[in-house]
Amino acid sequence: MTVMRSVWTNVSKPDVGDKIAVQLEEFGNFTATCQKVNEDRAEFIFDNCVADEIRDDVDSVLEKIAAGLRDSLKAKLLKVDIPTYGQIFGHDDFYERFEPDNDERWPLMKDRRNRIALDTDGNLNWYWLKNRCKNSAPAFAYVYYVGAAGSNHASGSGGVRPAFLLEL
Repeated sequence: MTVMRSVWTNVSKPDVGDKIAVQLEEFGNFTATCQKVNEDRAEFIFDNCVADEIRDDVDSVLEKIAAGLRDSLKAKLLKVDIPTYGQIFGHDDFYERFEPDNDERWPLMKDRRNRIALDTDGNLNWYWLKNRCKNSAPAFAYVYYVGAAGSNHASGSGGVRPAFLLEL
Protein backbone atom coordinates (compact mmCIF):
# COMPACT_ATOMS: atom_id res chain seq x y z
CA MET A 1 0.00 0.00 0.00
CA THR A 2 1.36 3.37 -0.92
CA VAL A 3 0.75 6.10 1.63
CA MET A 4 2.06 9.57 2.13
CA ARG A 5 3.33 10.38 5.61
CA SER A 6 4.79 13.43 7.27
CA VAL A 7 8.22 12.93 8.77
CA TRP A 8 10.43 14.99 11.03
CA THR A 9 13.53 16.14 9.20
CA ASN A 10 16.32 18.66 9.72
CA VAL A 11 16.32 21.70 7.45
CA SER A 12 18.39 24.86 7.39
CA LYS A 13 15.35 27.02 6.70
CA PRO A 14 11.67 26.17 7.29
CA ASP A 15 8.94 26.62 4.71
CA VAL A 16 5.49 28.07 5.37
CA GLY A 17 3.41 25.21 6.74
CA ASP A 18 6.33 23.35 8.36
CA LYS A 19 5.75 22.33 11.97
CA ILE A 20 8.23 22.24 14.82
CA ALA A 21 7.97 20.55 18.21
CA VAL A 22 7.90 22.95 21.14
CA GLN A 23 8.41 21.59 24.63
CA LEU A 24 7.57 24.05 27.38
CA GLU A 25 8.70 23.12 30.86
CA GLU A 26 5.65 24.56 32.62
CA PHE A 27 2.95 23.95 30.00
CA GLY A 28 3.74 20.68 28.19
CA ASN A 29 4.44 19.65 24.59
CA PHE A 30 3.11 21.54 21.59
CA THR A 31 3.63 22.01 17.90
CA ALA A 32 3.94 25.33 16.12
CA THR A 33 3.44 26.04 12.42
CA CYS A 34 5.59 28.34 10.33
CA GLN A 35 3.47 31.21 9.00
CA LYS A 36 6.01 33.44 7.28
CA VAL A 37 9.65 33.15 6.21
CA ASN A 38 12.09 35.68 4.85
CA GLU A 39 15.83 35.51 4.30
CA ASP A 40 16.79 35.65 7.99
CA ARG A 41 13.62 35.15 10.08
CA ALA A 42 10.68 32.81 10.46
CA GLU A 43 7.37 33.47 12.23
CA PHE A 44 5.53 30.62 13.96
CA ILE A 45 2.25 30.28 15.83
CA PHE A 46 1.38 27.53 18.29
CA ASP A 47 -1.15 25.11 16.86
CA ASN A 48 -3.06 25.00 20.15
CA CYS A 49 -3.69 27.32 23.06
CA VAL A 50 -1.03 27.25 25.73
CA ALA A 51 -2.85 28.68 28.73
CA ASP A 52 -6.49 29.11 29.62
CA GLU A 53 -7.92 31.62 32.05
CA ILE A 54 -4.89 33.86 31.89
CA ARG A 55 -6.89 36.95 32.80
CA ASP A 56 -4.71 40.03 32.75
CA ASP A 57 -1.35 38.32 33.30
CA VAL A 58 -0.47 37.79 29.65
CA ASP A 59 3.05 39.18 29.99
CA SER A 60 4.03 36.62 32.63
CA VAL A 61 2.64 33.79 30.47
CA LEU A 62 4.68 35.02 27.50
CA GLU A 63 7.79 35.25 29.71
CA LYS A 64 7.22 31.68 30.92
CA ILE A 65 6.86 30.52 27.32
CA ALA A 66 10.11 32.22 26.30
CA ALA A 67 11.89 30.80 29.35
CA GLY A 68 10.44 27.33 28.79
CA LEU A 69 11.61 26.88 25.21
CA ARG A 70 14.31 24.29 24.71
CA ASP A 71 17.79 25.73 24.35
CA SER A 72 18.03 25.17 20.59
CA LEU A 73 15.00 27.43 20.02
CA LYS A 74 15.80 29.88 22.81
CA ALA A 75 19.15 30.66 21.20
CA LYS A 76 17.35 31.80 18.03
CA LEU A 77 14.37 33.47 19.70
CA LEU A 78 13.83 37.12 18.79
CA LYS A 79 10.31 37.64 20.16
CA VAL A 80 7.31 35.91 21.76
CA ASP A 81 3.99 37.70 21.47
CA ILE A 82 0.28 37.37 20.92
CA PRO A 83 -0.80 37.50 17.27
CA THR A 84 -2.55 40.59 15.96
CA TYR A 85 -5.88 40.81 14.21
CA GLY A 86 -4.05 41.63 10.99
CA GLN A 87 -1.94 38.46 11.14
CA ILE A 88 -5.00 36.25 11.65
CA PHE A 89 -7.80 37.98 9.72
CA GLY A 90 -6.15 40.69 7.65
CA HIS A 91 -7.67 44.16 7.45
CA ASP A 92 -11.33 43.41 6.77
CA ASP A 93 -14.38 45.49 7.76
CA PHE A 94 -14.48 44.05 11.31
CA TYR A 95 -10.84 45.16 11.75
CA GLU A 96 -12.07 48.77 11.92
CA ARG A 97 -13.35 48.07 15.47
CA PHE A 98 -9.81 47.65 16.79
CA GLU A 99 -6.66 49.65 17.28
CA PRO A 100 -4.71 49.32 14.05
CA ASP A 101 -1.74 47.11 13.35
CA ASN A 102 0.45 47.06 10.27
CA ASP A 103 0.70 43.29 10.05
CA GLU A 104 -0.02 41.30 6.90
CA ARG A 105 -2.33 38.33 7.10
CA TRP A 106 -0.44 35.07 7.31
CA PRO A 107 -1.26 33.03 4.19
CA LEU A 108 -2.30 29.92 6.15
CA MET A 109 -4.83 31.95 8.17
CA LYS A 110 -7.00 32.46 5.09
CA ASP A 111 -8.35 28.96 5.85
CA ARG A 112 -10.69 29.02 8.84
CA ARG A 113 -9.45 25.63 10.04
CA ASN A 114 -5.97 27.11 10.59
CA ARG A 115 -7.46 29.79 12.86
CA ILE A 116 -9.11 27.17 15.10
CA ALA A 117 -7.22 26.01 18.19
CA LEU A 118 -7.73 23.47 20.95
CA ASP A 119 -6.99 23.83 24.64
CA THR A 120 -4.66 21.46 26.49
CA ASP A 121 -7.57 19.04 27.06
CA GLY A 122 -8.35 18.81 23.33
CA ASN A 123 -11.48 21.00 23.42
CA LEU A 124 -12.15 23.80 20.93
CA ASN A 125 -11.01 27.04 22.53
CA TRP A 126 -11.12 30.75 21.82
CA TYR A 127 -7.97 32.81 22.19
CA TRP A 128 -6.97 36.42 22.60
CA LEU A 129 -5.44 38.66 19.98
CA LYS A 130 -3.29 41.70 20.71
CA ASN A 131 -5.61 44.44 19.40
CA ARG A 132 -7.76 46.49 21.77
CA CYS A 133 -11.21 47.69 20.78
CA LYS A 134 -11.26 51.38 19.83
CA ASN A 135 -14.31 52.34 21.88
CA SER A 136 -13.77 50.13 24.93
CA ALA A 137 -10.45 50.12 26.74
CA PRO A 138 -10.98 46.77 28.52
CA ALA A 139 -12.12 44.93 25.36
CA PHE A 140 -9.86 43.06 22.95
CA ALA A 141 -10.11 41.12 19.73
CA TYR A 142 -10.21 37.35 19.90
CA VAL A 143 -10.61 34.31 17.65
CA TYR A 144 -13.82 32.47 18.45
CA TYR A 145 -13.54 28.70 18.82
CA VAL A 146 -14.95 28.20 15.29
CA GLY A 147 -12.28 30.46 13.75
CA ALA A 148 -14.37 33.64 13.45
CA ALA A 149 -13.42 37.07 14.81
CA GLY A 150 -14.96 38.56 17.95
CA SER A 151 -14.28 40.91 20.84
CA ASN A 152 -14.68 40.60 24.58
CA HIS A 153 -13.62 42.25 27.83
CA ALA A 154 -10.20 41.29 29.12
CA SER A 155 -11.74 39.80 32.26
CA GLY A 156 -13.13 36.96 30.14
CA SER A 157 -11.12 33.79 30.30
CA GLY A 158 -9.69 32.63 27.04
CA GLY A 159 -6.50 31.01 25.92
CA VAL A 160 -3.26 32.28 24.48
CA ARG A 161 -1.97 31.01 21.17
CA PRO A 162 1.49 32.54 21.14
CA ALA A 163 3.43 33.53 18.08
CA PHE A 164 7.18 33.72 18.03
CA LEU A 165 9.90 34.96 15.75
CA LEU A 166 13.08 32.97 15.20
CA GLU A 167 16.34 34.07 13.65
CA LEU A 168 17.50 31.68 10.95
